[in-house]
Amino acid sequence: MASQSESQMYEGEEKIVLAIDLGTTHSAVSFTHAYPGSDIDVRMVTKWKGQPEAAGDSKIPTILAYEDGELVACGAEAREYMGDDRYQISKWFKLHLHPDTMKISDEPPSYDSDETTPSTMEIPPLPNGVTLTKVYSDFMAYLYTGFRTFFEETTPNGVAIWERLSSNAVI
Repeated sequence: MASQSESQMYEGEEKIVLAIDLGTTHSAVSFTHAYPGSDIDVRMVTKWKGQPEAAGDSKIPTILAYEDGELVACGAEAREYMGDDRYQISKWFKLHLHPDTMKISDEPPSYDSDETTPSTMEIPPLPNGVTLTKVYSDFMAYLYTGFRTFFEETTPNGVAIWERLSSNAVI
């Protein structure tokens, strides 16, 4: 088995590759700019819109805020709208993809419970007038835009590289 220091240089076509981990409660984006003669260096996006400057977290809350069916904020910014009745929050939205038979709590039944009646978890409803497809589209656009900004700001010649390679980025 080759050690990290013995890794081979990348010899393929220059490209940007990104991976998206869209989680139920938190999401993250990792990426690399691969070019001939380079080591593959996978990086994480660690700065997101609305995130405190010093946070540096790679994970961002998987939350969206809507007002009258229109997107207002995503991620850390969306937290600011929680509890305000003028806004509807979309969270845990990926659980809407599960069939009803899977909408059962991950928690084991308590020892004194009747195991024949499993407890179900309540999945928060989607905001009024907002489809699941729109929620996904909005959040994926947020992740992609956040990735682009981070890439351009933290990669040497990031803007020029983005302009040259983004149309063929591998997601």
